[in-house]
Amino acid sequence: MGGSKRKRSPNKRQQTAVPAPPAMDARGPGFFMRIQSSYDGLARRAAPWRTLLEILAVVCIFALGVFCRLEDLSQWKEKESLAFYDGKPIHTTFDAWFYLSLAQNLIDGTYTQPDEKRGVPHSPLRPEPPPLISVLAAATAKATNVSLCWVGALLPAVLGPLLVVPLYLTGRFYGGVACGLLAALMSVLYPFYIVRSNVGRFDTDCLILAFSLGAAYLFMRFGLARAPVRYVYVCAGAAVSALFLWWWDQTPAAVAALTGLPLLVALVFYYRPSRREGLAFYGILACCAAAVLWYVDPALPLKIIRRLWLELLYITKEQSGDFPNVGKTISEQFVPELDSIIRSTTANVLSFLLAAAGFILLVWRRRAQVLFLLPFIIMSYLAFTTANRFILFMIPLVALGTGYAGTCIWRFLHRVRPLNACICTGIALLLAVPLYTKNTETTRMPKEPGFMVQAMYRIREVTPQDAVIWAWWDHGYALTYYARRATINDGSIHGGELTVFNAIPYAAGSFRLAANFMQFYVSRGIPGMRKVYKQFDDRHVCGLQFIQDVLRAGPEAARSIIEQAALTPDNDCKSTEDWLRFFFPGQKRPLYLVCDHLLNRTAYWWYWFGTWDTVARTGTHPRFRAHDQIHFDRETVKGAGGLVIDRATGTYLQNEQRVPLGRIDLHARGRTRTLNDYSRSGLHFEFNRDHRHGAIMDAGIADSVFSRLFIRTQPDTRYFKPVINSPPYFQLWKVSGDRVEK
Repeated sequence: MGGSKRKRSPNKRQQTAVPAPPAMDARGPGFFMRIQSSYDGLARRAAPWRTLLEILAVVCIFALGVFCRLEDLSQWKEKESLAFYDGKPIHTTFDAWFYLSLAQNLIDGTYTQPDEKRGVPHSPLRPEPPPLISVLAAATAKATNVSLCWVGALLPAVLGPLLVVPLYLTGRFYGGVACGLLAALMSVLYPFYIVRSNVGRFDTDCLILAFSLGAAYLFMRFGLARAPVRYVYVCAGAAVSALFLWWWDQTPAAVAALTGLPLLVALVFYYRPSRREGLAFYGILACCAAAVLWYVDPALPLKIIRRLWLELLYITKEQSGDFPNVGKTISEQFVPELDSIIRSTTANVLSFLLAAAGFILLVWRRRAQVLFLLPFIIMSYLAFTTANRFILFMIPLVALGTGYAGTCIWRFLHRVRPLNACICTGIALLLAVPLYTKNTETTRMPKEPGFMVQAMYRIREVTPQDAVIWAWWDHGYALTYYARRATINDGSIHGGELTVFNAIPYAAGSFRLAANFMQFYVSRGIPGMRKVYKQFDDRHVCGLQFIQDVLRAGPEAARSIIEQAALTPDNDCKSTEDWLRFFFPGQKRPLYLVCDHLLNRTAYWWYWFGTWDTVARTGTHPRFRAHDQIHFDRETVKGAGGLVIDRATGTYLQNEQRVPLGRIDLHARGRTRTLNDYSRSGLHFEFNRDHRHGAIMDAGIADSVFSRLFIRTQPDTRYFKPVINSPPYFQLWKVSGDRVEK
């Protein structure tokens, strides 16, 4: 009864709870977990091959770019008469024939000085050394035995997509592999760049971006690197710049600006060597610069600055001197609207906004390194404010902006691999497919139609080898290449003064003036013009008017004009007879005038040049619209292009408004009769029944030499004799001016 209970030991050890293993789910890992695991495993296995895969991706993008640029050939074959002649492609830019002519000279061994087929009577020098693009074409043609026309057509399509290399490297530096690949993909698909590097566009545009961006990238790596490898980058950048200068030899000042600015940024903001290393580098750099200046021209820096200033005047269309700025007439010099910029780059507003947002973000995050893109930023600003030709330099920036935006999305979604890869791939497809589709829907046709090339071959057959062909400057290069005949004006020498001279015979109201002016210029050239200007204290208005008065009057009537002017004796012109022989020298070379459909389309400009007033510094823009396939009856006159004229009321429909005519004239078999005279002022409608073409036009241009030859076909045969007469396509007239024998 009194026994006590046994107490439990207070030192009993506490047992630690061991968590039980989770019950296994019979279904295994989740679906997305399995995908992510597989993706990560695939990425690890592909890591050793990463560089090779990147190269393969760049090659595929390059191949896509080439394919897109060759796509037009299928459409050309459906319109063979417009795009081919004798089985050879015609080119999509006038400059192509300049470089092809030089390439042909290299192949034939006739690359001599001066270039006797251009700029008669002055014959400028051929470029020395020969342009790289011509050297490349000549070497390719000789190595492959392929026609030079085909080489010139295909090379741009292969060279243009080379932009993917520097653009991928630049994008990879700024934003990684995804940025580089997406930027490269976009760049080869943008419409503006396809146009500038498409099949048939044998011009320097196809490699300008590759060279300029390549030099910028290499100089950037030079500035940012710290190891001795930076000198490899600067040497490579100098080599690329030298090739760029050889490639774009027509504008060395632009090359100096595009490549020199990134180098300057690297030297000023980034290059910080030791004292000894810096002295050695800058010493070598100074010696190289001095050697170049000594070999080329000690005044080269001043010439570059002056050239940049002249280029700025040209592209801004500013008036310089008494003669017009030809830049006003060039379509690629017009200031584009924002909508036009969007359509020619990203093709739609959303894509453009994505690219703009990406580039702004790139500038914000990498603002120090973006300084190396300063040349492209400046050129892009000029695209908005000055000329649409500079849209070309927006291509790398828009592509980099798109690539960087894609990279930001990729990184934002990095935790949900591979969803981020799928989303970015989808974005790339959404951006690329519309661009590719737009390219397939657009066909860029050659500048010269097949019938015009055929006419140029006929010129070679019917004219002597020393003949001079007076044609509008757009035809200058093509005539040199196809007809192998000399011209007076073309795409690289068409300054304001020369272009006014080029247009005067077309716009003149006198056959005698037109023929004598052509003869005078081909014999005396611009020095002859300036010899007369000097007589009037270098006043262009007085000198040019005096020249035209004398040549319009002819030798007999001009005698009194010269005597009344009391010209000062000048070298070989000491008497009235000497001056008469100066103004009417007789032809040393056979001279021909071309009239063609191009002048129908460009009347607004050539008549403006031909009527240029050096005092008012303007000319007359005519109202002129050509039509063909014309037929008429008692009630109406109809023709192609929607032409319908009501003969009873004398009106035609334009922009949904009835426009009254002053008269309707019919020309046939060298005679003219008035179909309707409405006894009021207004536009004239004149048409040729034999050739079924005509034009609605002002009275001034209706009486011009061009209209009287091309529409009326009523020449003064003392001065103009037909050689080829195929309106509304082409005419060739043998020109004979008055002459005063010694």
